[in-house]
Amino acid sequence: MKKKLLVLFVVALVPLSGAVACGGVEEEIRQRAQDEVDKGRQRVEQEIDKGRTRVEQEVTQRVGDGAREAEQRVREGVQQGREQLEGGGQ
Repeated sequence: MKKKLLVLFVVALVPLSGAVACGGVEEEIRQRAQDEVDKGRQRVEQEIDKGRTRVEQEVTQRVGDGAREAEQRVREGVQQGREQLEGGGQ
């Protein structure tokens, strides 16, 4: 009788220990998955930052180019105005 009770007790504990082990494995897998998600998020954020920096540099370059072109046009306009004044005054 004691032997049967002991066997039943052991049989009852085996699934419980398996469930505990599965819970530990499940938690480890969940943690690994979360770590991979975090790494992926960091990579995406880095790529976004690189893209943002590249766009900012390009905009700055184009604005600078536009300002230089506008300044050159103003100089040319002033020069043409002077030439007209000098030529028209004679």
